[in-house]
Amino acid sequence: LKLMKQKIDSGLERKKEAESNIKLGRGGIREIEFFVQTLQLIHAGKHPELRVRNTLSAIDQLEKGGFLPRKDAQPLREAYIFLRTVENRLQIYREQQTHSLPVHLEELRTLARSCNFEETEGFNACLEEHRSNVERIYHGLFFSGEEKRDQQLTEETLLLLEREADEANIHRLLSKKGFSAPAAAYKSFLILRDGPPHIWLTAKARRMLTRL
Repeated sequence: LKLMKQKIDSGLERKKEAESNIKLGRGGIREIEFFVQTLQLIHAGKHPELRVRNTLSAIDQLEKGGFLPRKDAQPLREAYIFLRTVENRLQIYREQQTHSLPVHLEELRTLARSCNFEETEGFNACLEEHRSNVERIYHGLFFSGEEKRDQQLTEETLLLLEREADEANIHRLLSKKGFSAPAAAYKSFLILRDGPPHIWLTAKARRMLTRL
């Protein structure tokens, strides 16, 4: 899930949408959903009550079960409601499936007023508060103390780290990087990435390899 989100972030950076996209961008809807779904994957095996599809219901159940402290559950709940409201107003106004904030001031003012803000300043401040809370909570789960908060992985690195990557694409990448025998090079890389057969790398070792 973490690598999936980093691939999304990389694509948004390329399109310059990291800040404007309230669904996929920084502190957006997708980070809340990934956070909640990860906790469900970890705990729902032994706790059937966590196996709910609705994100807000899942937050409630995680908090009730003691898997998510109230100091995190409440900001996530409020952010999800706010971001979904903004998404809804955006799509009504533009009459299309969109998640990007308006560029023009007048359109942004219209969006702000549809969300019960008189001016864009108050809307922007509220949006930033929610996104910052989501970003903080999300990074607290997915990034260890050893990892930089703003660590950015290139698309090439993400491709190499992906567990179910297309080997043909990787072979082309390695050929482009100067490897004369890309298939053999990839086999060597897999031993570095995953460790020898039947010997799994520790979480710390995997983080060190990612940074390398």
